[in-house]
Amino acid sequence: MTSKEIRNRLIQQLRRAGSMELAAVTALDPLVEGAPDGSLRTLVNTHRRNARRHRERVLARLKALGDAAPGGASAGAGILAAARGLARNRHAATEEERLKQAVLMKQLEVATYDTVERLAERAGDDATAEMAREARADDEELARRLARRRLRLQRRRRGR
Repeated sequence: MTSKEIRNRLIQQLRRAGSMELAAVTALDPLVEGAPDGSLRTLVNTHRRNARRHRERVLARLKALGDAAPGGASAGAGILAAARGLARNRHAATEEERLKQAVLMKQLEVATYDTVERLAERAGDDATAEMAREARADDEELARRLARRRLRLQRRRRGR
């Protein structure tokens, strides 16, 4: 792959990441409906702050690369689908099921930033690679916290 092709793919992935973060801002809102304690609300608020900050940083990297047009037809589609699933199932699904969907959504974000990081490294773009590493670390941490909460619910349900 030529350096121009790598740069173009990097820009494409950054556009996807920007759209993904826009969709992610409210994607976990259904989790807090009827939540029995404030810890889940705190997780969702952390998620919102991170998504906004990540989007700002992605847009700044796009601008630095000379391409400030975020998004695309399919950008963020996986996050939007996950958000729709969370919203559609918020009344019928258990908190455990909604947490499972939220973890999957966060894993999609992690994978996106992993791809951005690898492309940025190949393009010699250290600033974008660092931004992707930091965003991925945030998303990995939140995915772990959501997964731990789901595991605690499973254990309680089983009486352990």
